[in-house]
Parts: sequence; C-alpha cells; structure tokens
Amino acid sequence: MIYLYAFFVLSFLNAFKDISTKQSLKSLDAGVMTGIASFVLLLVTGPMLIREGIPDHIEPSFFWIVLFGGLFYYLGKYFNFQSLAL
Repeated sequence: MIYLYAFFVLSFLNAFKDISTKQSLKSLDAGVMTGIASFVLLLVTGPMLIREGIPDHIEPSFFWIVLFGGLFYYLGKYFNFQSLAL
C-alpha cells in the first residue's frame, strides 16, 4: 500500500513541477532554470553526502563517471526546459 501512496504523491509532485516550470519559463531563460534545478539537487544531496560521509578511497574512474553523469544531467535538464519553453 505504501508503494501506491508513493506513486500518487510522486505523480502529483511531477505534475506540479511541470506546471510551475512552464510558468517560470515564461519569464526566465532555460539556462537559468537549469541552474536553479541543479542548485536544488545539490541542496538535497549535500546533506545526504554529509550524513553518509565521503569514502576514503574512490577509484579514479568513478570520478569520471560522476563528472559525465553531472554533465549529462545538466544538458538533459537544459534541453527539457528548452522544449517546455516551446
């Protein structure tokens, strides 16, 4: 039952995000909205990283995965906001 509740809550929040994003894109550029979305993501994940801690040893290849993942996230959000603005 908890999964059904979570599904409906997430669906509502996703619809609310799309509506508020479309309204915001009338006055803001897609690049600014992407920066705001990225900042909110950092605000949400920052405390989790602090709580869980940073591992002592991280493989160098993992750094590149995180770097490219962040780049693709940013580009995906930018193109998503560009398409919503149209």
